[in-house]
Amino acid sequence: MNSSEKTEQLTGALLAFKANVTSITKSAKNPFHGSEYATLDQILDTIKPLLVAVELDIMQAILDGNKLYTRIEHISGEFRECTMDLLLDDNKKQSPSQLLGSAVTYSRRYQLGAILGLSFDKDTDANPAPQKDDRPWLNESDEAFEKVKGALTSGNYTVQQVEQKYKLSKAMKDTLVDLCAS
Repeated sequence: MNSSEKTEQLTGALLAFKANVTSITKSAKNPFHGSEYATLDQILDTIKPLLVAVELDIMQAILDGNKLYTRIEHISGEFRECTMDLLLDDNKKQSPSQLLGSAVTYSRRYQLGAILGLSFDKDTDANPAPQKDDRPWLNESDEAFEKVKGALTSGNYTVQQVEQKYKLSKAMKDTLVDLCAS
């Protein structure tokens, strides 16, 4: 990433811009991953008025047929710019023009996010992605049930400890709670 020698006014304007970006609608669905994302149109519709309000302009262009150039510029002339290679998926189902169009749209979204410090993909609200639950189910017909039953009735285990080791249906949990109560 390159920038002008001075960037104080640009940085101040970017901070003001970020303070005004509340959210960007993420209504498009990725059919391959089932995730949601913001389309390029949604991003531009959201950011353009906010950029203008703080005297910023953003420009994007294709260079040499295979690079995306993005420049954010403050009215003072201060700027930040970056270039990235366009990666074309060699998909035989699309024409070369369609491949380039897809790569440009995808890259414009991500380069806008990078230069503006924004994320346009579904956020997990700082929570980690759900982990696969590898715990086995506990069933009355299992040999493990007799061991759990003995541990609960002797007071060596609680239902919460059993839940850490096994998946429990509501009916099984009720059975275990009843065992502890008797």
